[in-house]
Amino acid sequence: MAINEWNIWKRLGWVKEHEYKRVHPIEDIKEVIDFLENLNSDVKELLPDLNKLLELEKERKVAEEGIVQMNLESQGEVLKKLMLRYSLFIDDTDINWIRLKRVSKQFIDNCNHSGMKDYVKENKNKFKFW
Repeated sequence: MAINEWNIWKRLGWVKEHEYKRVHPIEDIKEVIDFLENLNSDVKELLPDLNKLLELEKERKVAEEGIVQMNLESQGEVLKKLMLRYSLFIDDTDINWIRLKRVSKQFIDNCNHSGMKDYVKENKNKFKFW
């Protein structure tokens, strides 16, 4: 028996058993729609910083030695802000991907319960994320 099958961590109380979470496809789909509607504003927040970083990099290429350090410090500040915003954007995207996968799983379960097993089997080969 493997050590991860011993359930020692559960007995010690370090790991709690997860409760079954019911999937609510309508709520998940609404959340994904909301994310996609706000996508333009998220992108608009990123674009000015990216453009500023581009300009600073162009300036660095032609700058003299004394100015290069100031330029790099400015690039560092822009990059910090940009990376923070971009990481939040990626997190939101990942969360919505998980929501869509849950909706897809619920769809497959609904198809199986409705007797559409052939449909599921046929499309599982076409779509690897099902």
